[in-house]
Amino acid sequence: MQKFWKIDSPLEPKVVSTFGGGIGRRGSVCGALTGGATAIGVKYGTNKPISAERELGYLLTLKFYNQFKQKCGGVICRDLIEYDLTNEKEFKRAKELDVFMQKCVYYIGNAIEILLDLNDKS
Repeated sequence: MQKFWKIDSPLEPKVVSTFGGGIGRRGSVCGALTGGATAIGVKYGTNKPISAERELGYLLTLKFYNQFKQKCGGVICRDLIEYDLTNEKEFKRAKELDVFMQKCVYYIGNAIEILLDLNDKS
């Protein structure tokens, strides 16, 4: 998204690198969703504490969240991938079955498609 939006920030990929597995493999909110929300903040966010300045970012993030939930069938990692990554046996099984390439790539792709669509409409 950084290249598409012509944003030069080496920090963002590093910051979102721990979102995988539902925030550090905790199984919480999908990393594709939180990463997408972060991307919206990088593009449309503000450092100003003024509510009106934040409205576009909030609006786009809400649209992104709702569309992701509808398209993917949920927002919680453990529900989406059907494995509890905090359980060592389930984590190993998910790796053996290549769940991250089979399922997570799908969710990441959906997140990107939604972000591109939101960009076209903003």
